[in-house]
Amino acid sequence: MSTKVVQGVGLCISMWSLNKASDGLIGNGDGLINVNVEFDMAVFRPFKGEVIQGQIRRNVKGVGIQITMDFFEDIWVQCPVGIPKPAYFDETEQVWAWQVEGGDPAFYDNNEQVRFRVEREIWNDLTPDKPQVLASAARPQQVEARSPYIIIASMAEDGLGPNLWWDVQGSSKKEDGMEGQDSEGR
Repeated sequence: MSTKVVQGVGLCISMWSLNKASDGLIGNGDGLINVNVEFDMAVFRPFKGEVIQGQIRRNVKGVGIQITMDFFEDIWVQCPVGIPKPAYFDETEQVWAWQVEGGDPAFYDNNEQVRFRVEREIWNDLTPDKPQVLASAARPQQVEARSPYIIIASMAEDGLGPNLWWDVQGSSKKEDGMEGQDSEGR
């Protein structure tokens, strides 16, 4: 059940403990064995308003920014509404950018570490429909690829977005080329 999305619960990461298991019952006709179990599960489901850190996976023109957390990739920042204004998609760099007032644009580069706020969740029930008998001339319908669980996020507030924009501790040492050195250059 690891890495399975349970509707309305979240992404199951790992079974924590098995608390109870019933005797197996063999089903009539199919021979399947059914066992009722009670267990504790570690589940990923952030709450609305939670600030989380991830990494930009890709920028998509007309859609937004996809963020990954290594174990979960269905996090989207809808652009331009989910990033500071004025924002635009830079065709040359193929990334979203924030035009800082009186300065150069700040880019949302791929693979950049970012902080984002969870705005809402989207649940898609992917339970398959019952098979239908098709006429010989009929073609099967295309199956739409969807994710069972999507997080919509925002990076439009101070402190959110690429960590490099907001992490100023140690930036003077990095700029001087003295990172990890004392005042005498050792």
